[in-house]
Amino acid sequence: LKTEYKKLDAERERLSAQYSEAKQKLKEYGIVKQNVDSILRTAPGKEHTQER
Repeated sequence: LKTEYKKLDAERERLSAQYSEAKQKLKEYGIVKQNVDSILRTAPGKEHTQER
């Protein structure tokens, strides 16, 4: 039982590290998206024409 607990605890720590890394990447991608959206909204000379 103790060996199984140690095995599961090690797996939990590994998965926790992966989750933290994924969470950090998601945060960074969100910042990048905000920056791109900001640049596209304020692009100089951008024309607002629509074709139908």
